[in-house]
Amino acid sequence: PYIETSKITFLEKEVKKEPKTALDGGPDGLIFYKAILKNWKKLLCKGSGLCVEIGVNQKDSVRKLFKINGFNSIEAINDLNNIPRVVFGKT
Repeated sequence: PYIETSKITFLEKEVKKEPKTALDGGPDGLIFYKAILKNWKKLLCKGSGLCVEIGVNQKDSVRKLFKINGFNSIEAINDLNNIPRVVFGKT
């Protein structure tokens, strides 16, 4: 769920068939990342990593959230179309 609430009405018909909870990332599209990074970091062993799928144009915002939450070695990984699609960070 990484789509901004205001953009859900403009999604393709097929995508809108998904449950709203699978799409709606809140006003800024980042609510999922904020919760995961806050709640999971304390459960990870030192030196382990966490990766999340991101939406288009979210690379910088999600990398910043990883940094704020104490992750390091933060990387963005591109998909086959050379679009940033995953952010990874280590504890």
